[in-house]
Amino acid sequence: MVPNGLARAAVRFKPAAFVGTFVALMTAAMIVSACGILLETGVRAGVPPQRYASAPVIASTPSS
Repeated sequence: MVPNGLARAAVRFKPAAFVGTFVALMTAAMIVSACGILLETGVRAGVPPQRYASAPVIASTPSS
């Protein structure tokens, strides 16, 4: 028996399922990568609060 015979048979008899699985895996990898990039951007963003430095009054909610 060929070591990858089952995979070849699956591609031969149901190519749409193989393509669908490949597309789903690529989409999942793309979503995980995008989430990781957004997380890293949020962690590394060190924006100092210069915008409110010269404001006469700042309204905010009470912190608990």
